[in-house]
Amino acid sequence: MKKPTRMVKKTKMFLLEKFDAGVKRGQKADPLEISQELKYAKDNSGHLLLKPEELRTAQQFSSFFSRLSALLRKKQMTDG
Repeated sequence: MKKPTRMVKKTKMFLLEKFDAGVKRGQKADPLEISQELKYAKDNSGHLLLKPEELRTAQQFSSFFSRLSALLRKKQMTDG
């Protein structure tokens, strides 16, 4: 059985950028597309952004976006 691990900071930052871009455009990011994009994403030096064991599933990305969306709605409701 695989031990559960936390999402690494690089992954969270990548997902936050995608979420923010989607909010600004008014178009949701597709977790499946992001999963594929992240699998081949490279840093400035040309190395893969994530190690294979750091990759997550589209379902995990969907859940992450859902939590961000709920936080955003809650913040909008309290701000007025």
